[in-house]
Amino acid sequence: MRPDVGVTRWDGHTGIPDKTAAGDAARRMQQAVSSVSHPGQISLSPSDVNPMKRALAYIGTKNDTFAQHPIFDYLKDESVPAQQRLVFAPYMAHFVFSFMDINRFILRDARSDDRLQHLVNIHTEEDSHHWPWYLNDLTKLQLNHSKSFTDALYFIWSDHGIRSRMITYDMVGLAKQASPIGRVILVEVIEKTGNVFLARTADVCALLDNPADYLYFGKHHLSCESGHHMGTPDIENVLEAIELTDSELDAGIQLIDATYTLYEQFLTEMLAFARRHDYQTLVSGNAYPASISRDEQNTGPVK
Repeated sequence: MRPDVGVTRWDGHTGIPDKTAAGDAARRMQQAVSSVSHPGQISLSPSDVNPMKRALAYIGTKNDTFAQHPIFDYLKDESVPAQQRLVFAPYMAHFVFSFMDINRFILRDARSDDRLQHLVNIHTEEDSHHWPWYLNDLTKLQLNHSKSFTDALYFIWSDHGIRSRMITYDMVGLAKQASPIGRVILVEVIEKTGNVFLARTADVCALLDNPADYLYFGKHHLSCESGHHMGTPDIENVLEAIELTDSELDAGIQLIDATYTLYEQFLTEMLAFARRHDYQTLVSGNAYPASISRDEQNTGPVK
């Protein structure tokens, strides 16, 4: 992905988001927020709510769109066997383990005394320990066949998983540039997208034998995500009370847009993997499919 595609543009000297991009982001946010209605209330306009509420409303709008991604139709497709619907599980390996590192080493800053960074730190302490659940589910899905170390590397870094890697690489860049407020917003997007995805996979796991045994894709993970949201009681009120300047709001909207773009690209590639590969073939123990292009035209930035 080029630095100016799908990610925030920043002034390298001041650390302030590019003003043109910020203005565009603000206009997108205003259009989205003015379309958000609450039961029994009139539609909200940007002047009706504080900047953080506007950012949260924008996340809600983006998340509604995210929930319409075709992969969720695939996960609900009763004509597809339940195991086949989860055939993308091995594809997610790089994402799951890189996400652990993002929580441990990128989002977390134990030396900071900033109260918002403290919220992020609490969240990362929980989210960095989900990878054992993923390993558990690979075994339950009979996708944990012994492979040579070189075969495993070849599979994880094959071309079928470019977006599974780029999402974490680009997210590192976004998080590194973000202020504590920006990191809170980033975590909120991660939570919202995760809840949508896990709600669908939990429904699929409910169709399998012993559904409670599925810790990552099943209800266990979903309940933890819903229950520990940033590890803070009454988190929604805490978030809404955060004060943002106009420039911080603009930067936050750009961050929201960039992160949803990364997740949408990730899910599109994940769906392609699921449609391309047969569950029974993977379960048979044959080497996982792998290929890395030698075409020099594909060695530049991913767009």
